[in-house]
Amino acid sequence: MNNKLKAFVLMPFDPEFKSIYEDLIKPALEEVGYEVARADSFFDQQNILRDIIRGIAEAKLIVADLTAINSNVLYELGVCHGLQIPTILLTQSIEVVPFDLRPYRIQIYSTRFDEVKKLKDALKEIGERHKNREITFGSPVTDFLPKDLLCI
Repeated sequence: MNNKLKAFVLMPFDPEFKSIYEDLIKPALEEVGYEVARADSFFDQQNILRDIIRGIAEAKLIVADLTAINSNVLYELGVCHGLQIPTILLTQSIEVVPFDLRPYRIQIYSTRFDEVKKLKDALKEIGERHKNREITFGSPVTDFLPKDLLCI
């Protein structure tokens, strides 16, 4: 039986992001005990939205890269917030992050060779602290919706 916590990554499938996922995000979280996937990790031949929703629903931790301000990623992030799943937000530039998300802690990263270790270290630290229940996460849903209106 697999006892690893599942982490699901929301990001564009653009080749520019492939190495960020494979070389930074995935190994950092795997190192601290997570099973990491994104929608293109699944190989069944059904609607990809099914895989995305399944990945989100099974995840104990979400990583969302907001760098490209991809409408699909933002929609999926909204689903995660509605389900109250702890989420790590990433971006290469804070200027592109929508106003409503800027108050939250966002990991700003660079793809420069001499700076990529900072993101890996941050993800490992947050992942480990999440596993140990040492940190809390916020979202517009959990922060501002009255508790009696939350569905979950």
